[in-house]
Amino acid sequence: MLAAAPPSLKRFPITAKQAPRLQWPIFTSSSTRTYTHKPFSVLRSLIKQLSLSFSSTPDPLEKLFSENADGHRSPTPEQLMSTVESFIRSFENVYIIFDALDECQHRREFLGFLKQFHGWALRPLHLLTTSRQEHDIARVLNTLVSYDIDMDRSLVDEDIRLHVSRRLGQDEEFRMVPEKERKMVENALAEGAGGM
Repeated sequence: MLAAAPPSLKRFPITAKQAPRLQWPIFTSSSTRTYTHKPFSVLRSLIKQLSLSFSSTPDPLEKLFSENADGHRSPTPEQLMSTVESFIRSFENVYIIFDALDECQHRREFLGFLKQFHGWALRPLHLLTTSRQEHDIARVLNTLVSYDIDMDRSLVDEDIRLHVSRRLGQDEEFRMVPEKERKMVENALAEGAGGM
């Protein structure tokens, strides 16, 4: 699970005439339904999160609104992507974190977003993705990434084993199960987690 932004990285105070300096939207499969549902909901959520850094309605949002009959029509995917790009250009730095990419239900579309983000070659944009090793994700990300950090599986597995043991140890009914059977259940759960 990703931690909240440390106080030193929270949004800087801005005035109406000042461009925001930093923003970091986070998407996880467990914390937001938009990430696992409709692909373009992620873009809408990203626009919303980026717009919250402004003290007044930002120009890219005004433009999107007026292009769509003052909100009476839904924006096209192209308009949403263009708006995201415009927003990113208005920041000194934007760090977007996509956690558990392998759990995204619309993976192909989402990987397309990442390719498009990368294709913009915007200096303020920094992307961080986490994922299990999945062939389709690796194929796309290998062409895009600057850094690849492979987690030590044994450390992850041990952490999962400890978590499972503690959680099961808190269950009163499970504590009544004989020790040998408890260990079998703990091992099955920990090994079946597959690093997640």
